[in-house]
Amino acid sequence: MDPSGHEEVSRPRAAGFGRVGRRLGAAVLTVFAVVVGAALPAGASVAQDALPTAQVDGIVYSVAQVGSRTIIGGDFSAVGGVARRNAAAILPDGKVDPSFDPRPDGTVFAVAGSEDGSRIFLGGTFASVGATPRASLAAVDPVSGAAIPGWQADTDEFVYALEVKGTRLYAGGTFRSIGGAAIRRLASLDVGTAAVDPTFNPWPDWTVKDIAVAPDGTKVYATGGFTNIGGQHRVGAAEVLATTGKATAFDPAEGGVGIALGLTPDGSRFFFSTTNNRMYAYDPAVSSTPAWVVQTSGDTQAIGASATEVYFGGHFSQLSTYRLKRQLLASVRVADGSPTNWAPALSTRSKGMGPWAVAVTPDRVIVGGDFLRVNNKAQSGVAFFAGTP
Repeated sequence: MDPSGHEEVSRPRAAGFGRVGRRLGAAVLTVFAVVVGAALPAGASVAQDALPTAQVDGIVYSVAQVGSRTIIGGDFSAVGGVARRNAAAILPDGKVDPSFDPRPDGTVFAVAGSEDGSRIFLGGTFASVGATPRASLAAVDPVSGAAIPGWQADTDEFVYALEVKGTRLYAGGTFRSIGGAAIRRLASLDVGTAAVDPTFNPWPDWTVKDIAVAPDGTKVYATGGFTNIGGQHRVGAAEVLATTGKATAFDPAEGGVGIALGLTPDGSRFFFSTTNNRMYAYDPAVSSTPAWVVQTSGDTQAIGASATEVYFGGHFSQLSTYRLKRQLLASVRVADGSPTNWAPALSTRSKGMGPWAVAVTPDRVIVGGDFLRVNNKAQSGVAFFAGTP
């Protein structure tokens, strides 16, 4: 189920993992030692405790680092005790930016910034930004948060994901039209003018939940509930050409209904999570067979990757593959999916879903979501973990 409560169609479960052979008598202890030893966590690259940061009185669904500030979007009414409706900016010292106040009147599921920092994009379920009509997609001034005049590309339904590469803004969601163009669920727009690119038309047959763009801008990655995209059968995850939206030869052999995705900084390794409680790692340029798979006890809802580690969060309590307790947050090695010892324990309100967003920057990991505490210290909605991911 997506954050808005919309049901996705069911998909077959992915193939299971290899079984560990059983031995008799005292040898069982040896096998257990071997299994545990093989999964001994490596040292983490970021702190276990969160930095003191302005707390959010609701849920954060998206985070993006734009210059020195962290932009957050979600479903909330205050940040750090300051009135902020569904979107806000947090300064490097952890305090709320006193100037940036877009005030979208509905939930913000996605935020992104232009590469030159001249505008910030919001996507979600809103009908206006401040007093300016904007349907589910808007560009706002980076200082004030006011809607940028003339930049308008309204959609008829929700926007769940935004990604900027150069002069292109990619948007994914449930929409069937955007900016007056009949392009469904995944579109490319001009960062400066909002003009929709009619040549990019992947036409996925169901919801797009998350997107990413290759570092060289030539390919776009998507995950969601679709089974066809870019003119090809692709279940839950796909790589399409940025020029046309046509699917590449990459055809994931395992997967399902997609929730979140991530890319390494060089774009060589692609990760996505599914509703069967698994996160998959693929090398699209090399193979359509997973490089590794990690199973958790609940869904992974957010993924962020550095060159060496994958940081992810969701509503799980353990890494089932390794029989390791992890309370809503974890990290594994990019190379082989083996766990690190990074294990901040998050706690939520009743029926809280945990993290919905993870962003990796050069000096921290940023987590946004539906949580109240980190390592038993009050830190609600957003948390910063310092270090070198």
